[in-house]
Amino acid sequence: MDGEVRLAVAGELDIASAPELLGRIEQLELSHPHTLALDLAEVTFMDVAGMRVLLEVAQRAKRRKAHFVIHNPRRCASRVFGLTAVDQQLEIVFDEQPAAS
Repeated sequence: MDGEVRLAVAGELDIASAPELLGRIEQLELSHPHTLALDLAEVTFMDVAGMRVLLEVAQRAKRRKAHFVIHNPRRCASRVFGLTAVDQQLEIVFDEQPAAS
């Protein structure tokens, strides 16, 4: 499959929910997308377990010569990325927000 598969993640991304997210991502990987994107705009909390899932997915994408992108992480996720320097290993993109009228 060509193109981008984008998964929106909401709520807490922690030790309890990380395995579920990884399972969902593994299902998406079966279609061999060129780009796998996770939108974290609605993630309200993220711990190290969530970060580990993101790093694992990034490594797997690299091995299969695919692209992995994180979109719109909120402050809680960005803080974990910055504290651990993971933000230097992941591609993080902020989508443009429509201008208020």
